[in-house]
Amino acid sequence: MALNNIRLKLKYEIDEALFFNSDPDRIFPSEVWDQIVKMKRLKQIQSKYSSMVKKRGDGRVYLYIDRQQISAKNEDALYEKLYQILFGIENSTMNDLFPMWLLWKRDNTPITGKTLQTYQRDFNKYIAPYSISDQKIKDLTAKDFIGLFREWTKTRSMTSRQFNNLKSEINGIFSYAINELEIVENNPARNVDAKMFPIKPVNNDDDVFTEEDRNTILRYLEDDDRPFSLAIQFAFQVTIRIAELKSLKWKNVHGNKIYVCGQLLETTNLKDDGTFEKRHFENVNHVKGNTDKGFRHLPLNSSALAILEKMKKYRTNSPYIFLDGDGNQMETTRFNRWLKRYCERAGVEYHSSHKIRFCVASILYTHGVPITTLQKYLGHTTVQMTMHYLRNVVNDDAVTDIIEKALT
Repeated sequence: MALNNIRLKLKYEIDEALFFNSDPDRIFPSEVWDQIVKMKRLKQIQSKYSSMVKKRGDGRVYLYIDRQQISAKNEDALYEKLYQILFGIENSTMNDLFPMWLLWKRDNTPITGKTLQTYQRDFNKYIAPYSISDQKIKDLTAKDFIGLFREWTKTRSMTSRQFNNLKSEINGIFSYAINELEIVENNPARNVDAKMFPIKPVNNDDDVFTEEDRNTILRYLEDDDRPFSLAIQFAFQVTIRIAELKSLKWKNVHGNKIYVCGQLLETTNLKDDGTFEKRHFENVNHVKGNTDKGFRHLPLNSSALAILEKMKKYRTNSPYIFLDGDGNQMETTRFNRWLKRYCERAGVEYHSSHKIRFCVASILYTHGVPITTLQKYLGHTTVQMTMHYLRNVVNDDAVTDIIEKALT
């Protein structure tokens, strides 16, 4: 009965915060989430300890935990005291803080719902299953994280990128605990040298289309004027992201240039209860990285211009260029499905649509486009980012010819 009183009180507090607050801007979803978690924990406390509660002659109630007596004026107050002892914010674990951190990220940063969902998926797969996630965050040491990182990497199946993404997630949780909650003063995970763990070796030159692959695909598609074929051909002519390509508008074409100023993104929204809405597509007027470097004019060669002319027969009242034949903007999943089908028919190893951008950038660089110009065409903020895109995409004979011309 006592727990029911507490639950009714918490429910009233939540309703008051959501519906009766005179200033809606002061409603914090993370606080609502805290109350939901608290209700669940109070139920756990009652289930575990109710049979141990005894009553004194003066009306106070008490119980013993680890030979320590805990007392209060009534059961409501006793369960509240137990909650603070067992689950006070200073005793939070990574499992406790993770959903709070997600809501904080949603409300205070420009992060997308899709990225938050990726965080949740990775946390549930790589962090939550290990005992470290249930230890008090204030008690964690570098040694604890060394043990976790060894578990991740002991089979050499984790790439450097996966490892760094997961470590960044842990750093984010600790940053929240340090700067927002002020329950710890430092992050022990930062004291661990990542170089001591074996990662999966990756040959970057094998994961992109080569110049020969590109030429083979374009020859195969030369007489195919269907929408996805034309979109794939166009992607192999410019240094554009697929999300950007799908959002290109006819008004963005200016002579032999096209202006990149948006994306069609698959996204979702994190709800206050920690679950996610169904994914949907949304046109946004920003590019990856949210910097002005992403807004750029790309030069169109004669092949790209010819492709746009062919796309005009599919033009509708929609302002967008690349429609799927049914009048809808193209989806990346279908784009990749068609790309894979064409690769198989052309006898080329399939790579995802994102690797087309790597291929085009590498070919342009190999054939003399300065890296600073390439940086501008890719929409990168630094040359280092552009360097990451450069791969060995030409065969040995072509390299020999380039060396011959350059050094003779």
